[in-house]
Amino acid sequence: MKAMPRIRASVVDRIVALVCPILLCAAAPAFAQAVKDLPRPTNYVNDYAHVMSAGAQDQLNQLCLQVDQQAHAKIVVLTIDTTNGEPIQQYSVELEDNWKIGTKGSDRWVLVLFAVKDRHRFIYPGYGLEGILPDGKVGEIGRAIVPITNHAEAALIPDVETYAVPTLADAFAVVLGNGEKFRVGVPARANDCDTGGHDFADVRGQIIAKRALEIAAAGGHNVILVGPPGCGKTMLAQRMPSILPPMTADESLDVTAVYSIAGLLGSSPRILHQRPFRAPHHTCSRIALVGGGTNPRPGEVTLASRGVLYLDEIAEFPRSTLEVLRQPLEDGTVTIARAAGSCTFPARFSLVASMNPCPCGQRGERNADCRCDDVAVARYRGRISGPLLDRIDLHVNVV
Repeated sequence: MKAMPRIRASVVDRIVALVCPILLCAAAPAFAQAVKDLPRPTNYVNDYAHVMSAGAQDQLNQLCLQVDQQAHAKIVVLTIDTTNGEPIQQYSVELEDNWKIGTKGSDRWVLVLFAVKDRHRFIYPGYGLEGILPDGKVGEIGRAIVPITNHAEAALIPDVETYAVPTLADAFAVVLGNGEKFRVGVPARANDCDTGGHDFADVRGQIIAKRALEIAAAGGHNVILVGPPGCGKTMLAQRMPSILPPMTADESLDVTAVYSIAGLLGSSPRILHQRPFRAPHHTCSRIALVGGGTNPRPGEVTLASRGVLYLDEIAEFPRSTLEVLRQPLEDGTVTIARAAGSCTFPARFSLVASMNPCPCGQRGERNADCRCDDVAVARYRGRISGPLLDRIDLHVNVV
């Protein structure tokens, strides 16, 4: 009996890399596509989501044909708009049951399914190829090829070979093993651990306030500083990041990813090692604070994640703006819901707030005349709701 040809390791790598070019394509307007309504495949590549050019399909068909001829393994690449809420794994099983991929009596096939609008993909190998395409190999898909505009950031991820390509045709060149010129080297990482000259060790006096911030930094507590203008509230808050523990590698990547999404990495992408310090003005809107927009973007609470969010003169913020902080302070995340869907951003930060003791700011000062009566003081402090104050662990008077 003639032995069945084996799939070489290089060919397996090409099969696994088939998903990469699809990830570079833009999604078309979506409509639900039931399995029974899909026409039977007429080629290796079946672009029902209309996201691939004719040239790209031809190149991918040639690759699939090459694998079929050399290793007798049939690859079917399918793009659809959406599974309409059905798990993509189950959708793939139903699809194979309906289409009967591969030749009769052979289980040497691979179904590569992309639900473009859902941003999901699934690799479903036949029994004859499960030993060749294990879950660990399938899990590596989509990490090697990136658009050229993201090459500098992708190159910073450790232990990942990165290829930055300008076009879809170049992505296929990488898949075919001809993309060495697109390989990106690892750039030197800039050391941005400095805190902008704000060092906690520079503070003289303020023993109680310094001790409170040390406790807040050690335990991840929120703190509010209450004192007259000029007593050093902002100076203390600015120096709190310098006493926070260094970020782990995972934390650094999380922060870098957020700033990349927000477009704040500048022209020299790098891994951020310094804990964020964000100090929005009291006139900022709710969307600016927690994020939002038609296409949701991260707000200040997300940009401060893993670091410090400082609200100077917190009583001057509109009450409706402050109330949106409840969920981030409680859960460490913020969820933005829109008609097209919802997204969740990280918001695990330490809140440092400051305020004056009264509207004029001079209450309790020996050398100043405060003209605020008790009613005015109560009204001023009442701008911050009780539920929000309950989420602030340390209340410190600064003199």
